[in-house]
Amino acid sequence: MNNNDFVISSRIRIARNVTGYPFPNKMDDKRASVIASSVYDTLNKDGSYEIKPVSNLSETQIGTLKEKNLMTSALAATTFGSLILKRDESVSVMINELDHVVINTFEKGFNVEKAYEVADGIERALEEKLKFVFSDKLGYLTASPSTVGTGLKVSVKMFLPALHITHALSEVASALSRINISLKATADNETSNGYVYELSSLHTLGVSEQDIIDKVKKAVNSVKSYEEKARERIYKENEVDLKDKIMRSYGIATNSYKMGSSEMLSILAFIRLGAYYKILPISDVSVIDSLSSSLMPYAIYDYKKTGFKTSEERSIFRASKIKETLKSL
Repeated sequence: MNNNDFVISSRIRIARNVTGYPFPNKMDDKRASVIASSVYDTLNKDGSYEIKPVSNLSETQIGTLKEKNLMTSALAATTFGSLILKRDESVSVMINELDHVVINTFEKGFNVEKAYEVADGIERALEEKLKFVFSDKLGYLTASPSTVGTGLKVSVKMFLPALHITHALSEVASALSRINISLKATADNETSNGYVYELSSLHTLGVSEQDIIDKVKKAVNSVKSYEEKARERIYKENEVDLKDKIMRSYGIATNSYKMGSSEMLSILAFIRLGAYYKILPISDVSVIDSLSSSLMPYAIYDYKKTGFKTSEERSIFRASKIKETLKSL
């Protein structure tokens, strides 16, 4: 069982607050700037980071950052918030979101330990310069009671089409909730989000960081096993229809003149599934994941800084990029 067939990416989130400062909802510009400057100066010693005050970002820039999970709607709504972003987008640090400092680290595939190692290193470097609010009884204090304790959230994005098709997701999610693990679709409409779900830790109080990581890893492996069995089942019971759906999806993707983002996610999901069954000659599914993320309504502007005159022009470009990429594999 190849992890990349089931897991798209791993993310670590660590929330911290600085002693002597009010929470961000009561922050003023001067104090917000002090925290932002301190974090930026600590991280940017090698010039690999850039700082982006939210007030200076355009709607398109904010939309792109949100699509990539590099910033939240809560940060976008702040008056004095900033984003400190590593240039390769493997690290984003939100300043004055709900908490003073929210560290996010990202890794492709199932690499929770590596993502945590990076996040922990950043947190330790910052703690040498900033004193974080800590209670001997409760642990790190945060704006939300749900993150008091370690302030750690571990998330893994998973590709789960078979569990969706077999209507087993609600049962799996219910079982996970009993051990304080969440499994939710990354969009309201599961079929148009490419069957991508986020598995996340929920409990941070009274447990260690390693306990949380171990629990998430165990949960991911369990879900992978359920998804693998579901894929075997749908292939056995609907081989002809499944192959037809996969080949039609590939045909549409390599011949369409224009394509919307929802249609793209649905079609690329079946192409990704076709790679798993070896129906399609695609050895590296991360290429499909990259297409899915880079051609979303805002992120697509990274390809064309001058923008698109109409949504139709954007859809034409999207279809062209998908066709070009798939035919090169």
